[in-house]
Amino acid sequence: MSEINISVVVCAYNEEVELNNCLESIKLEIGVRKDVEVIIVDNESNDRTGEIALDFILRCNNELRVRCLRVKHVSLTSSRNTALSYCRGTYVLFVDGDAAVGKGWLFNLMNKFEDDVGIVAGNVANLHPENIFSDFIYTSHFRCSLDAEHRSKLIGANMGFNKAVLKQIGGFHGANLNRGDETCLTGLYSLKMPEFKTVHAPDSIVYNAFPSSLFEWVKQQYIGGRSNITVLKILGENRIKEHIKVIIKLSSLLFLPHLLLYSMTVHSLFVIHFVVYILRVLYSVKHICCGINRLYKKKRLLQAAMFVPISLLGIFCSDLGAIAEVLRSFNKEIDNKPAPLSSVINDEQSAFYL
Repeated sequence: MSEINISVVVCAYNEEVELNNCLESIKLEIGVRKDVEVIIVDNESNDRTGEIALDFILRCNNELRVRCLRVKHVSLTSSRNTALSYCRGTYVLFVDGDAAVGKGWLFNLMNKFEDDVGIVAGNVANLHPENIFSDFIYTSHFRCSLDAEHRSKLIGANMGFNKAVLKQIGGFHGANLNRGDETCLTGLYSLKMPEFKTVHAPDSIVYNAFPSSLFEWVKQQYIGGRSNITVLKILGENRIKEHIKVIIKLSSLLFLPHLLLYSMTVHSLFVIHFVVYILRVLYSVKHICCGINRLYKKKRLLQAAMFVPISLLGIFCSDLGAIAEVLRSFNKEIDNKPAPLSSVINDEQSAFYL
């Protein structure tokens, strides 16, 4: 039996629509390589996710090392850590169950690993460009976020790790994190492993599902706002800096009610509030301008105009989530330990895996 060098992890919860396409795309990328294992983590789905994973094992029974772990339902961080405890490869690659890998994904990601590289951040594209809202929000909001110079390129749908480095960090932290876990990990990596680098692999593309409706997107922004507060606490950010961020977010939320309450009456308190609100919006001006510019270049003038109010709505929902998490976790000790492993309900393996 050849030695396993790469472990590909697919975490899935209720992904019956996209999972088969995801697994088949990975199989196509692996080809005849015998040094790769695929570990599917079914997070106690209540749809056909587990059945689809088992069917895939049967189809690849004698040609691919593939394993399906059905685990008791946990957060995404715990699901990933559970998979990590079973990985036998030197390198661990994570792909979302609602995604599909592009041609050259595996080679281009692995080609970036060197002795001093602990993390390789892959690229993402839109899995459903035919959906008008999905294409709009990916082209403007997500693409601008991913391309921003000050932002980490690491995204959960397409990321690779030197397993030894990942284990030394303790794996994924934050037992309640279902979003932002890669942001948290990047921060811990910078603090604990400064001798290792993060490298971007722009040609390693995973086609990921993005929000297909305004409701889905604002819900995602709300959850992201909550997760952002948890990540700040796990990373132990300066308390004064954290409090300033919270005050600015709270001021942003209260600006419109304040405006309506005083019916445009100008007074010193309102002026101060207005200045704080503008500071919050200015933080996102570059991002908003980027989105408008990308849409304008594609001659989507109506969408470019709509991006401003939709961005402000996204900021509002993100801030609302942040304040909700501050209130929920007030005076509570943050759990900054690695996310606990889940118990495995069932473990199925292909014959070739053994």
